[in-house]
Amino acid sequence: MTAEIALLNRSAVALAADSAVTIGGVGERSPKIFNTVNKLFTLSKYHPVGIMVYGGAQILGVPWETIIKTYRKQLERQSFARLEDYAIDFLQFLEANRLLFPASEQKDYFQTLVAAFYRSINRDIQNAVKKVLEKSGKIKTAETRQIIRSEINRSFDEFKKKKNLPKFSEKFAARLRRKFKIQIKQIQAKVFQELPLNSNDRTKLNLLAGWLFVRDDFGLKGTSGVVIAGFGQKDIYPRLKEFSVEGVIENKLRFHARRVVQIGEKTDASIIPFAQSDVVRSFIDGMDSGLEELLNKFLDEVFANYPNILLNHIPHLTASAKSKAANKTKAVSKEILKKFRNVFGKFRQDTLVNPIVSTVGSLPKDELAAMAEMLVSLTSFKRRFSFDAETVGGPVDVAVLSKGDGFVWIRRKHYFKAELNPNFLTNYFQDE
Repeated sequence: MTAEIALLNRSAVALAADSAVTIGGVGERSPKIFNTVNKLFTLSKYHPVGIMVYGGAQILGVPWETIIKTYRKQLERQSFARLEDYAIDFLQFLEANRLLFPASEQKDYFQTLVAAFYRSINRDIQNAVKKVLEKSGKIKTAETRQIIRSEINRSFDEFKKKKNLPKFSEKFAARLRRKFKIQIKQIQAKVFQELPLNSNDRTKLNLLAGWLFVRDDFGLKGTSGVVIAGFGQKDIYPRLKEFSVEGVIENKLRFHARRVVQIGEKTDASIIPFAQSDVVRSFIDGMDSGLEELLNKFLDEVFANYPNILLNHIPHLTASAKSKAANKTKAVSKEILKKFRNVFGKFRQDTLVNPIVSTVGSLPKDELAAMAEMLVSLTSFKRRFSFDAETVGGPVDVAVLSKGDGFVWIRRKHYFKAELNPNFLTNYFQDE
C-alpha cells in the first residue's frame, strides 16, 4: 500500500511518497513489506513534470519504474504546451508500446482478469450454498441451480448498467469473446468445475468476460493510480491529472481519468492525498472518517425513530392522530438533522479546512515540501503505532516543481551511494 500527497499553490507543486510495498500475503502466509520502493519520478529530465504511482506496482508484469524511465528516454528534450499534453502523450506511449506489452502478455492479462472475476462469482455461490447447508444440513439440486442463477444474474445486471470506457464498444467486447473463446471455456471449466451451469448461465458468463474489458469498472486486479503534475510550457500555474490504469488488451489501454486540478483564478491552492488518505483527511477535516460515518449513522437512526418513541408514550392517542403527528414530527426531525449537518459542515469548512488550504496557498517552496513530507510521515506514524500492518513507511521522497527552477528533489533515497557511482550522475543528463 501507499501514502502519497500533492500540494499545489500558485508558485509550485510539492509531491511526496512513502517507500513501502506489500508483497505476498496469500492464504495463511503473512505479507512481506519492503520500504525501498520508488514511487515518485521525474517524467522529463529537462522540464518541470513529475509522476507518482500507487496501487499496483506494475502493469502486465512490467514495473512502473521501467515504464516511466523508458518513456523518459523516448521523450528526451521534447516539451508540450500544457501539462495535459504530457499526460496524453504518456498514455499513448503505454497503448502503443509493443515491446513492453507484447501480444502474449495481453493474452495472459485477459485470462488472469477473467479467471479472477469468475472466481469471485464462484466464491459467492459457494458461500450461499454453505449458508443453506448450515441451516438445513442439505441442499437440493434445484436450490443450487437457483443460487447459481441468482449470483450470475447479480453480476450480469450490475455490469449491464455500467457505461463503456471511451474508445471501447460492444463490438470490441464481442471481438474479445470470439478471439478468446477457447480460453473462456477452459477457465469456466476450471473455476466452476462440477457446478450445474445451464446454457443461459454460460451465455451470461461469456458476455461478462467481454464486458470486463470495456465497462468502466476497475479494482478487480492490479489497478494502478497514476498522478502527473507540473507545468507545460504555457502553464503559468501548476496542474495535476490523475488516472486509474489497469492494462492493455488488443493494443488498447484500459484507463479512467479521475481528478483534475488547475491552480488559477478560481483555485489558489489544493491538498490532494492519494491511496491511504484517511490520516490526511482526518488532519484536514478534524475528524476520523470512520467516526464521522458512525456519528451520521447514529443520528439518522435517532432522528428517524425518536418521533415514534415519543408518540408511543402519549396515552389515549388514536391511531389516526398518531399517524398525523408522526408525519409532522418526522418532517420536523428531518429539518433539524439537515440544519445540524449544514451548521456542522460550515463550521468544519470555515474553521478547519479553509485555514489550512489558505495557508498552503501562501507557503514558499521549502515549506510546501516540508508540509507534504509531514503529511505522508503522519500516515506512516499512525500505521507504525497501531495494530494495523505497516503498509506505509520507509523514507519519504519529496520533490518540488516550479516554473523557474524546474523539478527539484528535496529528499530522495537511492539504493546506491552517489560517491561510489560518479558515472551515474555524469550520464544522467547525457543526450540519448
